[in-house]
Amino acid sequence: MSLLAGTQVEKVFAYLQEQMALTRQQLVGASFTDRAETSGGFPQSTLALAPLQANAAATLRSGDTLFITDGRKPGEGGGAGTGVPAYYNKATDQWLRMSDDTAVVT
Repeated sequence: MSLLAGTQVEKVFAYLQEQMALTRQQLVGASFTDRAETSGGFPQSTLALAPLQANAAATLRSGDTLFITDGRKPGEGGGAGTGVPAYYNKATDQWLRMSDDTAVVT
């Protein structure tokens, strides 16, 4: 019985090691901003370079987040955006400001 238990433990341990290696690879490739909007930061992009479903190589999901570096907060003038956290809305294929659910503009 102890041999069987040892084999199962080894399989679980090997699986966990594989998952840790995959997580490390994902973290190495991740892009984080200097701003800490969340504990890990947001990936960042300008609005012009932000992926949209119409032209994205990767599939976007509703709720994906991004810090739009040139996005305007309420009261900021055109071309003077200081950046906003945004989420992707698949139904409209737009990035929306988290603060008020309106489309991000620059």
